[in-house]
Amino acid sequence: MEDRQQPPASVQASDSGPKRLTFEQTLSRIAAAPVQSEAEFARREQLAADRQREARLMDLLRQVGDRYAGCRLANWRAATPKQREVREAVREWASRWPERAANGEGLVLYGPVGTGKDHLAFAAVRHLVERHGLSVRWLNGRAFVGEVRDRIEEGRSERSLISGLTVPDIVVISDPLPPVGELTIHQADMMYRLVHSRYEARRVTVCTLNVAGDDEADRRLGTATWDRLCDQAWKIACMWETSRKPAREVKP
Repeated sequence: MEDRQQPPASVQASDSGPKRLTFEQTLSRIAAAPVQSEAEFARREQLAADRQREARLMDLLRQVGDRYAGCRLANWRAATPKQREVREAVREWASRWPERAANGEGLVLYGPVGTGKDHLAFAAVRHLVERHGLSVRWLNGRAFVGEVRDRIEEGRSERSLISGLTVPDIVVISDPLPPVGELTIHQADMMYRLVHSRYEARRVTVCTLNVAGDDEADRRLGTATWDRLCDQAWKIACMWETSRKPAREVKP
């Protein structure tokens, strides 16, 4: 067999790979390495959690826009005993997140338009993000319908949309019904698939709905969808007049 020619010594020296340490050298390096104290480790963990919390809060604010940026439970106007009762119920729902998450306890706020349901929903969810660093997806009902339509036109999967919306800790569905008329069969089916996917996964869903009660919700949203939204949820009626008023009104 022909002998292999050895490369020059200079090549061998430069191509010999990383220098291996002996067992004793490895132990020596480990012993000399700085040891992170428990306090330092906890500080780093807290810093990472704070950064994640801040990023998720900024993401939530970006999703909802300027109108809700300053909304808090403290500045939600409660002028009547019923409104104060509703505000305190929402505050209580938001105060014990581990329990809500474990039981899949959502929040459903329903009633006429202009009663401050979205303000309450946002304030509660914002509190949870600030306190627990939760991931939240805020869905306007009409925007969700538009996203579904865009996916159809672009040939993208509806399944991936629904599976992606199962992931966040909380999904808020802000008024899934059209202001006039009814959902189409396909729109109602997509809303059911969204709610059902989170229901099966025991994920918390928050919904605000402009309906007078169960009968209207069953008819317009679908009995199966409404049933799943309300199961184990805190279902709160906001039954008072709209708070939206003109800045100035000139009557004839």
